[in-house]
Amino acid sequence: MSNEMAKILNHPRVYAFLHVPVQSASDSVLMDMKREYCIDDFRRVVDFLKERYFLVFQTIAKNVLFCLFFFLQKKQRTKKLSELFHSYNPYDHKVGERQFVLVTEESFDTQYYVSHNTFYEQVLVPKRAEFKGKMIEVEIYEAGKHFMKGRPVEDSEPFTPSIAAPLRKGEVSGLMRVSTSIHTQICTFKILLFPKYLL
Repeated sequence: MSNEMAKILNHPRVYAFLHVPVQSASDSVLMDMKREYCIDDFRRVVDFLKERYFLVFQTIAKNVLFCLFFFLQKKQRTKKLSELFHSYNPYDHKVGERQFVLVTEESFDTQYYVSHNTFYEQVLVPKRAEFKGKMIEVEIYEAGKHFMKGRPVEDSEPFTPSIAAPLRKGEVSGLMRVSTSIHTQICTFKILLFPKYLL
């Protein structure tokens, strides 16, 4: 983890989220899995984030919970993990919070738009065309195991978080449209410069 990475994580247009694979708290298991890191590498990353970027550390901390049961016997581990998974509701404490979210896509069931907050947590919002590609402020009114639902705050207006306008459906980023008149002018210019093209 470097200071350059730290600058990126602190940028207001970057999610406070990192995917840091743990997979096991045992170096021998990591070696068997042919991982190119050990548990000390993971600790260094987490310590760095904990000291400098508490918001990112919170996201990591809640995802580490499931690795704690590694040393239990398999049958016992499976039962305990299953009990923990069913009892753990990571977003319940966020009900009632106001959050700014970026609306990115339609949900699989097509009933909502999917948006993400600063921590890249999924927040489902009403499917209104003016929200797509915009930032909106929402109040969290419901929480599930893998998502939250938010309703737009009344006095809040959707806004575009970037300099460029969002792409329309089916439009591809990086491609420029060439108008017919410009294309015609370029062809005419080539003919004037290179008359052999007239043949």
